[in-house]
Amino acid sequence: MSEATIVPLGDGAAVALPEAVIESVGLRIGDKVELSVGNRQLILSPVEDPTRESRFAEIARDVFERREEAYRRLA
Repeated sequence: MSEATIVPLGDGAAVALPEAVIESVGLRIGDKVELSVGNRQLILSPVEDPTRESRFAEIARDVFERREEAYRRLA
């Protein structure tokens, strides 16, 4: 378990999350999270981006198309 310190940020506060913690739950910088509170616990849950998977597929297609000839020579 990691510890972090709450620091002031504008009219609110911030906590820096260690990179290993962010990666372990599949988040990346810029991802949105939902905040909820229960039993004196702060819970961060990823907000699913319905376009994320389609954007990834589009990028993969683009990369494949640009490198298609190289992939054919390697096959």
